[in-house]
Amino acid sequence: MQPEGDPADKIRRVGVSSQDKNADDFETKESDYGSDESGKIRRYRCRHQGHVEASSQLLMRQKTDVQLCGDASKEHSENRQISVAAVYQLNIDKGADGRVGKPHSPVNSLLSKVQSDSKVKSIAQEQQSYPFNMDNGVSFPDDIMLYLFSRLPAKSIIRFGSVCRSWFRSLVYGSEFCREHLRRQPSRVLFKEDDKFLRSCEVECLNAETPTQLENIQSPIYISYGTKLVGSSHGLICTANGDHDEITICNPSTGKKVLLPGLKTGRNANVHGFAWLNDSYIVVAVASTISYINSEPKYDSWLNIFRQESGQWLRLPDIDGCLFPSAIFVEEKLHWLCRCYNKFQGSCKKIFRLHVRDNNYGWLDMPILGEECLECSPQQVGGLLGLLCRYPSKMDIWMMKQHGREHSWEVLSLISNIDDIKSCIVVCLMGEGKELVLKFGSRIAIYDMEKGTLKFAILEPVQVIQDAIQYFPGVVSPDYNRILPFKDNAAETDEQ
Repeated sequence: MQPEGDPADKIRRVGVSSQDKNADDFETKESDYGSDESGKIRRYRCRHQGHVEASSQLLMRQKTDVQLCGDASKEHSENRQISVAAVYQLNIDKGADGRVGKPHSPVNSLLSKVQSDSKVKSIAQEQQSYPFNMDNGVSFPDDIMLYLFSRLPAKSIIRFGSVCRSWFRSLVYGSEFCREHLRRQPSRVLFKEDDKFLRSCEVECLNAETPTQLENIQSPIYISYGTKLVGSSHGLICTANGDHDEITICNPSTGKKVLLPGLKTGRNANVHGFAWLNDSYIVVAVASTISYINSEPKYDSWLNIFRQESGQWLRLPDIDGCLFPSAIFVEEKLHWLCRCYNKFQGSCKKIFRLHVRDNNYGWLDMPILGEECLECSPQQVGGLLGLLCRYPSKMDIWMMKQHGREHSWEVLSLISNIDDIKSCIVVCLMGEGKELVLKFGSRIAIYDMEKGTLKFAILEPVQVIQDAIQYFPGVVSPDYNRILPFKDNAAETDEQ
């Protein structure tokens, strides 16, 4: 047994409090151990143990300090990498003087852009510091980073998110950033071809004198001949395949997709609608049928609605009417052309509208079109409800100036003397709302409503265009049961 007041404990205490001392400083009296050989051995062992523990404590503290410094340095380095990458991306197309193709410094070019921006100036004054030099060890404030990121393409934002996932998710998490980013994205047109490809281009490029080069879209879903583009909103695209009764929501920018649950109604849905409300998407699937009883037609439609936040289908009351594709979303309502039957008026056409907020529905009367009208379909024209009416040799485009009031229908434009008039649809507006982007069969045309001229766009490469919709790239996630701007690709890879 060691004597009372074990010197080893004394040495341990000294070693913890005096890490920079040598082993020779841990001297003890020989009387504590005895003068024989065994006492010398015990004294040596205690001295050695104290030296080891003192060194261990010093090493652990140094390791902790190095780790803390490393984490701080890593976080700062990642923030700087994202800052530099974001600034550089903003200046790929233009130099500091605004001329295309001139070599430039990302930071200098940023300064030339932001120094004249009142919003950046106010942010810098609030922060009381602004990192005009990236080498001074100061990072961009979060407000300025959000200001920069909102001007970047969606694919660049996703790529930068892999540099520092936790910091980046906290920076852009929320619907406010998604809305600001979408507001600054240029309008694009998404084309579906018969060769199973999706292509895209900016709307303003369609009016160019030279051929417009289409960008290939790496679609996360399989595009077949029967795939229909139902609609697009906030960077998400809704597609439906009637052959397999599949409805898919995908984001081409992030490469994410989700297959909605099956309806389990025993009938394939042949009519669909896609809407956006309260920062989440809504899908409506309709199974419409026509049957005859005593030579009189009977129209029935089964409506089902899917909400992103619930992740479930809800069956709505059936309606007496047959809905036709495609749906137009205006003023929180989805609109379809509906054929109804009335024993006094016989078969008639109306516009069926479903309010996606409270699931209430009703009908709107169409304008008086005349007996020569061959076909009509609802369209969205500049955020208002429109109606495209086809005649043997002309086409009228109507617009409801005051939503929900049938007396406010007005003829917006008249197009005549063109081919493929029976297969025409309105894609979107361009040129400050004075030009219509139209799809005639497999061709795209620009119609100037003021001049009454029609110009066909030259697209390369393109074969046969089956469908075309307006599209804004974004970073919203298609997942249901949770609403996130985007999913963490790297985190999923780590888990696998």
